[in-house]
This record gives sequence, C-alpha cells and structure tokens, in this order.
Amino acid sequence: MSLSYVFAQLGNYFVYLLILYASYVAAVPLRLAEKIMLPVMTLLSCLGSPSATYDSVIFLSKWLHLPASVFDLYVETSAITRFAQLLLRSPAFTSLPS
Repeated sequence: MSLSYVFAQLGNYFVYLLILYASYVAAVPLRLAEKIMLPVMTLLSCLGSPSATYDSVIFLSKWLHLPASVFDLYVETSAITRFAQLLLRSPAFTSLPS
C-alpha cells in the first residue's frame, strides 16, 4: 500500500525538471538558497492530483522570477508530460491490494 502512493505522486515531480530547464533557457541563474529550497518547494506544491501541477508551475515560476511563458510551455507539452506521468502512476494500480 505504501508503494502505491509513492508511484502515484512520482509523475507530478516532472515540474522540478521543467523549472530547472526554464531557468537554464531563460538565463535566470538560481541563487544558492533557491537551489536548496527548490526541491522542497516542488515537493510541497506538487502533492495531490496531476491538475495541481498547473498551479505549482505558476507558483514556482513567480517565486523564481521566471518568464510567464514557462506556464505556456508546460501547457503545450502537457500531452507528453501527462503521458509520462501516467506511465509512472500505472504501477500504483498494480501494487494496490485486491
């Protein structure tokens, strides 16, 4: 039962990679404190359903002063990222007790 929750949430944390990529592409260097806090803030803001990740992308991009186009990038690539999220979530269904 404990693994099913972990697998179900794992796909939500693609937001972390998106924020790192957006920071690199937008040439917005992250300060040391932001680099340390980013995994924690991502972990806390992405808990819940996959639709909660939309709000976390907005929150994290505003917190790190990234361009508003980061959210547009996330929405445009959501077909690919949602598929990857579902692939990571599917083991949760197999580990549920019957």
